Amino acid sequence: MIKIHINSIEHQEEVNELLKSRDLTSLITCSNEFTNELVIQLLIDNDKISMLPDWSNQRLPLLFPSVSYTPQNLIAYICLVSELWQEARDSSDDESLSAWVEGLFEGPEAFSSLLNSELSQINRFLLAIYAESESRAQVPSLYKSTITQVESPELKAFVTYHYSAFLEEVKVPNEVLMALLVHGRNEGLSLQAQMSLKLQFVSLMMTSHAEGELIGLDELKVIIAEVYDYLKGINAPFQLASVLELMSQISINDEHYSEALGYLNAAIDQYKHLELPELVAQVNLDKASLLHLWAKKGFPQFFTKAIESYQEALRVHKKLNSPEVFAQIHHQLGVLYSELPSMEEKKKIWSALSATSFKEALEFFSKEKYPLIYASVCHNYATAIMNYPEAAQSDNIEKAINFFLDALAIRKEAPYEYSLTALNLLEAYWEANNVNQVMERIRRREMRQLAEEIIQMKASEEMVLRAKEHLEALKETYKPKEVTNA
Repeated sequence: MIKIHINSIEHQEEVNELLKSRDLTSLITCSNEFTNELVIQLLIDNDKISMLPDWSNQRLPLLFPSVSYTPQNLIAYICLVSELWQEARDSSDDESLSAWVEGLFEGPEAFSSLLNSELSQINRFLLAIYAESESRAQVPSLYKSTITQVESPELKAFVTYHYSAFLEEVKVPNEVLMALLVHGRNEGLSLQAQMSLKLQFVSLMMTSHAEGELIGLDELKVIIAEVYDYLKGINAPFQLASVLELMSQISINDEHYSEALGYLNAAIDQYKHLELPELVAQVNLDKASLLHLWAKKGFPQFFTKAIESYQEALRVHKKLNSPEVFAQIHHQLGVLYSELPSMEEKKKIWSALSATSFKEALEFFSKEKYPLIYASVCHNYATAIMNYPEAAQSDNIEKAINFFLDALAIRKEAPYEYSLTALNLLEAYWEANNVNQVMERIRRREMRQLAEEIIQMKASEEMVLRAKEHLEALKETYKPKEVTNA
């Protein structure tokens, strides 16, 4: 829905009649009362039409100069908001606006020849991010020149906002994060801008791993609560669901799992109301991960709930349409089924389901295409086999040993992961039924070598200690028994 705000009362009736004649009243609303709704807005004021910066991420966020109000220019601006560039160019009766639209067809450099150097520079910067893949390497330098040239505080904030979104795929520098926060606290900006900047700041703080503590957790909670209240007040369900997901992450970091679960359930409700099954499935994946974590903290009743959430996600992520996500889910299900506490007669059922899920994961994550993930699946599958019923049988143990060896061969350059797999392999060697004394001596030698490697790698004090225990056990009869999932 496009919202047109009209300060000029004399234009109110004319605009309404124009929209009726073009059959646009179901797509566009007009008001002379300003609201802070997160929708694209056009402003008609003092015989001028202006397009406000789009903070909603609903379209290509280009900026265009104000032009004189005429019915034709209004239609042109409506076309611009709707990203109907050709129609916008053909509709306008303002040559300067037509020239700006023409710049979209000619590329970023076309804007350098236009008047209003501030807006043209911003558009060059934005097009380099969103439209011209070959220009993306120039974005950092364009950002520096643009932020220096722009004088308007709101437009400076707008440029920083989109630069941070560009950097989101890598690591956002602390100075950009702090610029977002400073702009977001500027009460001279529109409320819409303030809240969008604060939301972006919190989102990046949760994903970019800022160096050092920029602000405390309590302050982060205050900011996100402020954004949540704002979005709830303006009835913006999509943005609200995103904020609920961030709030759950903060609660998980704070080990408030019940609170985090409540936020995720609320986000699921919002996405269901919006009929967005893919996003419902994504939150179900986060919910399953949370429930699994919670279960391992001493609340085993959540193992089953975690499995149910993964199964809900599988309703959307099927093998044919989402093979990678399907395999990722089955990797986690393989672990969960193996850890599920149950009576012995049910343990065999869960073990069979666990093995089936691991095989689904390995079918997609091959050693050649996904070596690191393959190693993780092998490690966890082998660990699960050690927990399956009748795991003392040589067939199962040998299978586990082979999977551990596969994982170990790939993890040589990762000391922590290598040590983790090596320790679990040591446990499997203790349980193995070696066919003769020759194999016994060979494996004892391999065990000493593994333990010494773990000690040399020094991945963690605990791992070094366990490796030393294994070395001592090789001299005596003590056999430590502890395996860990990666």
